[in-house]
Amino acid sequence: MKKGRGEKAVYNVIASIMSQIVTVISGFILPHLIMRSFGSAYNGITSSVTQFLSVVALLRGGVGGATRVALYKALAKNDMNQISATIRATEIFMRKIAFIFAGFIVIFSCLYPFLVRDEFSWVFSSSLVLIISISTFVQYFFGITYQFLLQADQKQYITTFVDIIAILLNVVLSVLLIKAGVGIHGVKLGSAFAFSILPLFLFFYCRKHYNIQKDIKPDFSSISQRWDAFYHQLAAFVHNNTDVALLTVFFSQKVISVYTTYYLVGNGIKRILLTVSSGVEAAFGDIIAKDEKKVLQEDLSIYETIIHILSCLIFGPALILVTPFVRVYTLGMTDINYIRYAFGYMVIISEMLYCLRSPYEAIVNASGHFKQTKRYAFTEAGLNLIISIGLVWKYELLGVVIGTLVAIVFRIVAYGIYADTIIVHRSIWIGIKRFIVTGITMLISFLISYLIVPPEMTNYMNWILYAIPVTVISFVVTILINLLLYRKATLITGKKIGNIAKRMIKRGKKQKNG
Repeated sequence: MKKGRGEKAVYNVIASIMSQIVTVISGFILPHLIMRSFGSAYNGITSSVTQFLSVVALLRGGVGGATRVALYKALAKNDMNQISATIRATEIFMRKIAFIFAGFIVIFSCLYPFLVRDEFSWVFSSSLVLIISISTFVQYFFGITYQFLLQADQKQYITTFVDIIAILLNVVLSVLLIKAGVGIHGVKLGSAFAFSILPLFLFFYCRKHYNIQKDIKPDFSSISQRWDAFYHQLAAFVHNNTDVALLTVFFSQKVISVYTTYYLVGNGIKRILLTVSSGVEAAFGDIIAKDEKKVLQEDLSIYETIIHILSCLIFGPALILVTPFVRVYTLGMTDINYIRYAFGYMVIISEMLYCLRSPYEAIVNASGHFKQTKRYAFTEAGLNLIISIGLVWKYELLGVVIGTLVAIVFRIVAYGIYADTIIVHRSIWIGIKRFIVTGITMLISFLISYLIVPPEMTNYMNWILYAIPVTVISFVVTILINLLLYRKATLITGKKIGNIAKRMIKRGKKQKNG
């Protein structure tokens, strides 16, 4: 029995939830162990190098988005010739990028050490850059093309399950190496080995399970939109890397450690929430390719309902609990002050807004409207850079997060209006009302919860005891307000999810009995 769009989306969500749980746990274990074993500066430099190396995303020139859009149409028609031609073109392009990346790494490994020369030697920093870059090169040379294929075919869950294995292996190897007294270079070499598993698996898996014609002429025209998609890639790159880049240039690695500790929480929550969007873009792509306009409106409404409710349920408690958690997480670390309440609030709000824009971003990307919306992406990147540079001098961590926040708000407004009026053809007030209701819900939950949480906590158990009532408050407020104002949409969403679950259970029983 062939899986439908809904079932594939559910498989992707389940796999992504498992992956994000593993990723978040790993994200708390390893940085904490590095800080305890080596110091905050070591945690800062590994985070800084990783962020700088992500510049390779720009070299892709938006080819990922362009490839997926081309594959949506080919997969909907089951056109294996076009699928093969698109994959061959993408693979050739990505391997060129891999070699360009290798050249960039050589240059970067020579220059980066001068940014941190006051804290680490040139040889130490240069060799660390080379080691951390290994898995990225393997990814671009072998696996990323086939990752695009699985995403477009709504089979992201395959990639996700293998990624879980790689993450677990990385944790085990890192812990064993640190406990054995191995230096940071050896620890990161173990990580490079673990994370090279995924791209190699994707390469061999897709070659075996998809009838890709190896000798077919590559169709470079199918990814011609890559330069329009590049602006969107640029905006994502600026969003993910501007803060750490500026902090690396102007402040010490210890400040970066503070930044990454808070974003460890915020980004972890964001990634868990965005599991809902696993396969959503591909599902929208299939709907748009088949011109199912009514289905598009209904499914967007369902997606919005889910993402707004979950944002309140998850980010609501996080807004109150993030700084108390960091206090406990960094207890005993006195080399820098980790307690930054205002910064913690801003991080959680910015990551929440990033999640709330995902429905509109998915619609635009699935439609392939990269050229029409590239000015929004360019403006977002510009706002982020200009504001962050202007404020970082005086406000340090707050300066960079304000720049990020303003840029995200702009992108939400621009994408929301464009998606509603040009692609989905519905009133923009539907989305505006959603955001107003979500803002009121968050504010009410925050004010009630703020009254019961003490300013200081001394251990994890103490934190958990306060996290429970805060979470309950957020749940009650969110559900009551949504049932009051969005009763029909909430019930329809629950019913549709239930129907998909029933079909999956029925399908599973048939396979078991058959």
